[in-house]
Formats: sequence, C-alpha cells, structure tokens
Amino acid sequence: MWYGDMGAWGWWMPLAGGLMWFAFMAIVGLVVWAAVRPTTAPPTETGTRTTPLNVLKTRYARGEITRAEFEQTSRDLA
Repeated sequence: MWYGDMGAWGWWMPLAGGLMWFAFMAIVGLVVWAAVRPTTAPPTETGTRTTPLNVLKTRYARGEITRAEFEQTSRDLA
C-alpha cells in the first residue's frame, strides 16, 4: 500500500526537500549580494554641484554667449 520507507509522502518528498534547499540558498545568495552591492558600486562624483554660475561659465567656454553677456549675467547672479 505505501511506497517503500517514505510512507504516504511518495516520491515527491525528496524533490520538495531539494527545491526547499535551493530556495534557501538563493535567499542567502540574494542577501549576500545585497549586502556587498553598495560597496562595489562605482564611485560617484561627490561635492560637484551644478550651479547657475558653473552653467554660465560652461556656456561662455563653449562660445555660446559673448563676454559682455557673461559679465552681465554673472553680475546679475551675484
């Protein structure tokens, strides 16, 4: 009536146990990955902010505005 030593659980009990072990290892792997990930992220530029004066200087350096426009706008920003 029963299938070997597994009783009523049949053949799928070892399969379910293996899947549970795989799920446990996947969760452990995700936790380790999440803990390590922020420390391996590429460095970002800290302390560099885009201010209106920096934008103005960049536009002047590219030749988008004239010297007179640069001086007038920089006085307006100050």
